[in-house]
Amino acid sequence: MNAVALVFETNLHEASGVTGTEIILFVSGSFVLSIVLLIIFYKKITVVPRKVAIYFIILQTIFINYPVMKYFSFMFRGIPNDLYVFGNMYLKEKHDSIKMSRHRVDLSSKYKFELHEKDLKVVLVIGEAERGLNFSSNGYRRETDPDLKSLGAISYKNAYSCATITRLSVPCMLTRATFMRQDISKKEKSIISIFNSLNFETYWISNQGVMGEHETPITPIINEATNKIFVNITGEFEDKDVLDENIIPVFERVLNSSNRNKFIIVHLIGSHWYYGHHYTKAFEKFVPVCNSKFGQKCSKEELYNSYDNSLLYTDWVVSELIKRVKDMNSIFFFVSDHGESLGEDGIYTHRVENINRTEQRSIAWFVWASEAYKKKYPVMYDNIYKNKDKYISHDNLFHSILDCAMVRSEAIDTRLSICTDLE
Repeated sequence: MNAVALVFETNLHEASGVTGTEIILFVSGSFVLSIVLLIIFYKKITVVPRKVAIYFIILQTIFINYPVMKYFSFMFRGIPNDLYVFGNMYLKEKHDSIKMSRHRVDLSSKYKFELHEKDLKVVLVIGEAERGLNFSSNGYRRETDPDLKSLGAISYKNAYSCATITRLSVPCMLTRATFMRQDISKKEKSIISIFNSLNFETYWISNQGVMGEHETPITPIINEATNKIFVNITGEFEDKDVLDENIIPVFERVLNSSNRNKFIIVHLIGSHWYYGHHYTKAFEKFVPVCNSKFGQKCSKEELYNSYDNSLLYTDWVVSELIKRVKDMNSIFFFVSDHGESLGEDGIYTHRVENINRTEQRSIAWFVWASEAYKKKYPVMYDNIYKNKDKYISHDNLFHSILDCAMVRSEAIDTRLSICTDLE
């Protein structure tokens, strides 16, 4: 069903990231072969009357794909039957989601939230497909996060996602939804609305294309932010056109716009496939790289090299963002939406049906705090450090951000906050 959803919710430029010369030639060749076979068939075999053929198509559509699939879907799997089943499932989910999102509960109207802090900058950078297994801070064999290390960012090596695709993970990250209760993201508004109620300036800065052309489960959350900035306004994903460094000057302008409390979410393109499109030549440290848009056509070494180069570039971008808040009272989170498969058991990138694969649920999770923050809240920072080896997941993020920002409310479960001593 999520595969069907992605067809509706992506755009031509993003789709081009998984489309290359090979698949165009394959489809074109298959089409030509089909025409040749049809010509041979009509010359050698008695032609079925057109009316009979049409009747058979109609009967197959009506009597097999609809009622039979409804009750016996396990017997008739594959195309075209799955298109009906999962297409119908997606449309139902879409209808229900829109209906529910219009009546999502704003937690600030249900609970009391208190904040006694001025000039606080809370930053959440949402990474894309950066798996924690490939960061040197977590024991990986290569140096892939030297800049974050040099800044003293704390890495959580046992961090896991609540889903393996962005459209499900991000709503889970920003609401009280959990791995077991993802539907909560459709019933309650996100952490953004809470910061709005506390008189924070809220920002959504994205490098993943303009939202609205194709509504997704993330769209209602984005619309909660009082300021929305889409850096990648073309939505292009090809030819290295999407580089996260373009976010840096935008982020800097936002920080300098006023001295008010700010909650800033930055959504990176990160390690979105095709990896080579999302880092510059200067970060092509590991070679040879994968030059095909199909991971299966590259060697394991080439695929890992390209992916690790993208992590190295993201490490630099995130570190540059941290430097912009270094002299402020600030707390900074860098958390990816999900991990990535790099050919393990013949599986590549990420898919919703692979939710239990470790490499697809392993995520980057770094926390950094300024000197001003450490001096004000030494106990909180000590807990951030002490918890770095403990198991955490997206279930912890909502509560951690609010608790670490010194927000107090019954809606916050401090037992899930990394700023407390996790059990």
